[in-house]
Amino acid sequence: QGGDKAHLEEPQKLLNIFVHNQSIKGLYDTVEKNFNDFSVYENELNKAFQYHQYCFPKSALPKVYTFISEFGYGCITADSMLGIGLDMFLGEHYPFYASLQFPEFIIKRCVSKNIIPSAMKAYGQSLIAEDNSKQRLIDKMIESGKQMYYVDKVLPHYADSLKMGYSNIQMIWC
Repeated sequence: QGGDKAHLEEPQKLLNIFVHNQSIKGLYDTVEKNFNDFSVYENELNKAFQYHQYCFPKSALPKVYTFISEFGYGCITADSMLGIGLDMFLGEHYPFYASLQFPEFIIKRCVSKNIIPSAMKAYGQSLIAEDNSKQRLIDKMIESGKQMYYVDKVLPHYADSLKMGYSNIQMIWC
């Protein structure tokens, strides 16, 4: 049993180091400043989940969490959870994105208006079982089409450019 206690203490130590790290504290403060009122996004997520419930009335909705990913994840899913990494939506002029050598097309998507489309894309991807045995281009295209169809159904009031992650100019070109 002594090994079990040590096994449980290690994650606690790592969490403690993470929480007290000065750069994490600074990032947390920046996220708090930018997203001190998350109710607008909660309302938009609720609308999207209402559309989801209409299409899938028997499905359970995920529990939504926000977190700091240290610039690793915008949105993730696991089990019945949807996580939104708010540090990935601090605006295209947030200085750390360029210093981390994010490509310009990624930086342009790191804006708050992409939170809901990104979250619903991630959730839609978790619902559509990926068949890794099919590696043909046509299979990947169909899979992407299913995911975009889902996003289109749960976010009907969003611009196609936001759903696709394109600028308006790119969308017009397409």
